[in-house]
Amino acid sequence: MKTNTPSSPEVDRRLGMMVAAGTPFIILGLVGPSAAAQVGYFDTWWEVLARVPVVATVALAVFGWFLPVKAARPFWIGIPAATVLAQLLSFAAYAGPTPPASPWIWTLEPATAAYLAVALRPVAAMGATVFSAVCVSLSAWVFLGYVPTDVAADTPLQLANVLFCALFIAMRGRLRQLHDSELSARMAEERNARAAALSRERATFTELVHDEVLSVLSAALLFRGETPAELRSEARHALTAIGVAPDGAPDAGARTVGGGGLVTSRDAAHLITERLLRAMPDLSLHASVAGTDTSPTFPETVIAAISDAGAEAVRNAKRHSGSEHIRAAVWIAASTLTLTIADDGRGFDPSVAAQGRFGLAQSITGRMLRVGGTAAIRSAPGEGTAVVLTWTP
Repeated sequence: MKTNTPSSPEVDRRLGMMVAAGTPFIILGLVGPSAAAQVGYFDTWWEVLARVPVVATVALAVFGWFLPVKAARPFWIGIPAATVLAQLLSFAAYAGPTPPASPWIWTLEPATAAYLAVALRPVAAMGATVFSAVCVSLSAWVFLGYVPTDVAADTPLQLANVLFCALFIAMRGRLRQLHDSELSARMAEERNARAAALSRERATFTELVHDEVLSVLSAALLFRGETPAELRSEARHALTAIGVAPDGAPDAGARTVGGGGLVTSRDAAHLITERLLRAMPDLSLHASVAGTDTSPTFPETVIAAISDAGAEAVRNAKRHSGSEHIRAAVWIAASTLTLTIADDGRGFDPSVAAQGRFGLAQSITGRMLRVGGTAAIRSAPGEGTAVVLTWTP
């Protein structure tokens, strides 16, 4: 983001609060004593006019912390404007001793310069500060016809408030840069989060199509005549998984991947075994749960991931192992969940097979990695296969 654009409201508000916090010290240390020393030096109307920016400064110091930027900005502009007006008219109302003294309103100049830095763009703020610093000399020249010695001596000191204004301009620019950097980082983080969510959604859909739909279609091609009950069950599950009821209507009960709830150990074992048996009803399955029914608890996302990865491992064993003995074991203890699917079939080389097998790389290994788990595939030609899925918090 470019830094030559107007500052954000939040940056202006922070800087305005900083200026407001310091103005009471200026009033107590400079403005108050000077005004007390010059009682009777100026006409009443001017004294009333000169006290307007002082009262406004005090009010902003007290209530400015609670004002939104839109309500505070008129004060940031009005205080310098009222101060400049009082300075320009100071010697039109002067009734004090000779030679004339510098009007006490001039001591409010540091606050004026600071508020100009908050309210205006840098060039305008610097120009307004310079003009404010010479207003008293200009008033003396117009209404008295000359510039008194005290006023001439004080003018360079007031011009030094340009440095004060420049300091706040620099602070404003730095705060703006920090704000813009923070905003850019936050926007980039949101974009990355959206992209990551979209990537996960696409990966989930791809896995869903591969695991549920293509597996059923592949199996259906192998049968002629009446469809086995097991295949019909898998087909119904595939339709439910993609949000379509078996009658072709949208399914309100479609499986939701990534639920945010928790399940107990025994419920986790039940859900996993139910999912595996749906993939292979005659699967040799054993489940072991240590501890009570309510401890420990597992995220639903983890149970969904390990169940689906396990179901894919079972389907792979059915299709490719050539084994009649496929077995699975669920073991839950001490916050650790382990699922093992094993067969005594023909086996394969995992390092070679994983390069071209979506099921191994994404539906099993990738699925477990996304929930912080692991997938170990142990196999060798002629020695069967074991897939070990593990998750620990």
